Amino acid sequence: MEPQLIEYKKPFIQFNNLSGEQLLFDVFNKRVIKPIYPIAIKSLFENRAICSYDMYFDNDEGSWVWNIGLFDIEKQELIRKFKTGPIGVGYMYNEICFGYSKNNVLISFDLNTGKILWQIDIGKKCKYNFANQNYSGQTSQFLDIFDAKLYCWCHGNQLLEIDIETGAINWHFYPFNDFLDSNQVQLFQPHLDSEKRKIYFLESCYFIEIDLNNRNSILHQTFRQGTGIDSSQWFRLSSVYQNGLIYFIGNQNDYPMNPLRQVGVFDTVSQKIIWSQVLFEKGKGLNLVNIKANQDQIYVQDNKSTLYSFERE
Repeated sequence: MEPQLIEYKKPFIQFNNLSGEQLLFDVFNKRVIKPIYPIAIKSLFENRAICSYDMYFDNDEGSWVWNIGLFDIEKQELIRKFKTGPIGVGYMYNEICFGYSKNNVLISFDLNTGKILWQIDIGKKCKYNFANQNYSGQTSQFLDIFDAKLYCWCHGNQLLEIDIETGAINWHFYPFNDFLDSNQVQLFQPHLDSEKRKIYFLESCYFIEIDLNNRNSILHQTFRQGTGIDSSQWFRLSSVYQNGLIYFIGNQNDYPMNPLRQVGVFDTVSQKIIWSQVLFEKGKGLNLVNIKANQDQIYVQDNKSTLYSFERE
């Protein structure tokens, strides 16, 4: 029997104020929350957060590491503590967390007990080459789970399908080999549409689609000067996907290392940028660093912890 998916809303935006304190913005109730417990939030799930707290000395490792726990944002208290070692958590499904520990080992562990269910050594299985240098494999992003399969994007432009019950890798492939040189170009922000069973990339100056039904990849557009439907050049750092639209921050006709100043919306069907706006001029010392969205609004954060809100039409 297929496990039932629990939908976890993410109503909080995580950011730091000018003093470096970690704060949360509740996008539904439009309020700022300051966690009173001394924690470092790793991942947010509904109104709970996986966090690190209280360092301890690991005799086996010979170094100081953090404990991992579950923090209730509303109650402002640590409701569970478990010792899994240092871990970054990226996805939760039916009270099971998927993350990565040091040395790039992908793990699955029970949120209630902290028990590790399975491990995959991504460092060894997904080695890659970039700029003529060899690297150990690294998990870049957990995309989604459907049909009891976890889709995981790794450095070196690698896609994995993993059985969430056993940790077995069903397939592992390189979707860009036909049109991009992964030794020179790496993309890090895939968006998975589980209903269409497709993955979209709108990053750097590319729009790419991967069809999971047949594992076919298409380079739809290259947004370089004078080419493609949109003859401008966009550089994108951060984006979110909802209902066929990609909301992004980036620059147009600008050097990619300059501060990001614009927010926009890209339609994956028409393959056009349907709206964009410059938030501030150059030379202001400002840079856009984060973007989130709910059903009604888009939120963009700059490096001075100013939060910009846009109503959806």
